[in-house]
Amino acid sequence: TRLALDGRRLRRVNAFVDAHLQDRISLRHLADVASVSPYHFIRAFRAAMGLTPHEFVISKRMERARQAIQFQGETVAQAAAGVGYRNATHFRNAFKRYFGLTPSLLVQKPD
Repeated sequence: TRLALDGRRLRRVNAFVDAHLQDRISLRHLADVASVSPYHFIRAFRAAMGLTPHEFVISKRMERARQAIQFQGETVAQAAAGVGYRNATHFRNAFKRYFGLTPSLLVQKPD
């Protein structure tokens, strides 16, 4: 729609989020990357993506952590730290809410 962020701004936001998953990402940072006000950013981002900015960041973090655990052999603690979670319990709870299973179920067991 006319209110949605354009592709160029979405690509900048996506690249910023990917590069800063281990950091605290504020709404103000994302709005600045998109060069719009925080209020307009929330509305325009949701119109474009169908998710709030917070939901988008969480989804990127969970997907990156899943890949790190499942395919790169990282421990749950390493994956959690790599996507910005300082508390392993908080990470496990967020992961379970997002995927419906605990991250330890993805850990590859040696044959």
